[in-house]
Amino acid sequence: MILARIGARSGPLVSWVTTRAISMRTPTADTMNSSGRKGWWKSVVGSMQGASFLPAASRDESASSRPEEATEILARIGRLYRLEKEWRDLGPEDRCRLRKTRARPILEEIFSRLEELKSATVPSEPLRGAVNYALNQREALCRYLQDGRLKPDNNTAENAIRPLALGRKNWLFAGSERGARAAALFYSLVQSCKACDVNPWKYFDDMLRRIMSHPVHRLRELLPDQWEPLTTQS
Repeated sequence: MILARIGARSGPLVSWVTTRAISMRTPTADTMNSSGRKGWWKSVVGSMQGASFLPAASRDESASSRPEEATEILARIGRLYRLEKEWRDLGPEDRCRLRKTRARPILEEIFSRLEELKSATVPSEPLRGAVNYALNQREALCRYLQDGRLKPDNNTAENAIRPLALGRKNWLFAGSERGARAAALFYSLVQSCKACDVNPWKYFDDMLRRIMSHPVHRLRELLPDQWEPLTTQS
């Protein structure tokens, strides 16, 4: 689960919770109210790929792979990603407008076809599990249409935390619980700097010199999304 806070440099501060359902077969895959939740299309892609390339050793008489049907859904999802690539350099408002006019019809086609596949498959089929997963997450998967700053998947957040996974063995021990909390704080600030196109070194050099004398009620100004170098303020 990723809590995405979008704002300041790109508009009003908004929080979105990005989650992936735990189960493909359970309608209430997670207990969180979906009013502010955004789903991951990459999870749907993964479940569809699993349904189309199910290893023969794991199949039984009641389970069958349906590569044609799964590939059809994957191709339609691919159209969504091609549009996103085409709109990569647009502003949030323009991207949101185009999503509603061009991406929404594709989404409606996808979910309409998923409903047909649900009726044409039996619960024991792997494709049925993938179909149920997508249908159960429909509202969350379509959430990115509402805000041009949102993305259809969670790749940005996962790329941001990748350095932690790559370096796990290099810094296995933080020394203490306090040290671990400090490391988590600095990792978060560094990744926030990158997300806001702020040079982390310049940010820390300026922020750490100022923070002790900065008014407590204005500490929000020193976070990466609102930070301005002292030299530009004077």
